[in-house]
Amino acid sequence: FKTRFCDFWFEYFFTYPRYMVIENKLVMSIFGPDKLKESFGNAQGVREAFEYLDKRVKDELGYDGIIIMACSSSSDSNSLSTLANMGIDAVHAYGWGKTGYLATVNQDNIANQQKNGQEIIHNVPTLSVGFNNIAWAYTRQPMMTVENMEQTLLWIRDKALPRFELKGDDDWKKNFVMLSTWNEYGEGTYMMPSGLNGFGYLDALKKIFLFKIVF
Repeated sequence: FKTRFCDFWFEYFFTYPRYMVIENKLVMSIFGPDKLKESFGNAQGVREAFEYLDKRVKDELGYDGIIIMACSSSSDSNSLSTLANMGIDAVHAYGWGKTGYLATVNQDNIANQQKNGQEIIHNVPTLSVGFNNIAWAYTRQPMMTVENMEQTLLWIRDKALPRFELKGDDDWKKNFVMLSTWNEYGEGTYMMPSGLNGFGYLDALKKIFLFKIVF
């Protein structure tokens, strides 16, 4: 981990000018976090590895640390506690499945994660537009309408984000939203311009978030 993974990350990712940084902290997300305990032996082993990584980021690159997230859609408090015990700072979903095109599914799943885990680990609200994996499975599934996307984003902005009680250096949490694999055409979770809705998805994002920040 120290001499292969970390050195590789530092050389090819963490020093890249466009790498994601929030509040002078690097951001890293882990897919398949359930494998970590197996790799490091136990939760404490994972935590110690992340503490090592955080210290190197501060000492060598001058950042204030690294925000480590887990890709997990679980709302089970025991599962969320396990992630927190490993030193993970936040969870976000990969997506909300084939019914993820519904505004109610997005809202209910985000609310459940917040309700069951808000005292355990931070939840980054995740927007999904569906799972139309016709490119892989040859079966077509619905995609979210632009109107439903606007409705979901508005709910995230006005209901989900304000629920967080920020303390100390937690300022990064207040405006952080994940867009579920937003350019994944194989799984049909794309928000990029296409023949389906044109620029509709991106216009909705700009309308709900960017204009609010600018003005």
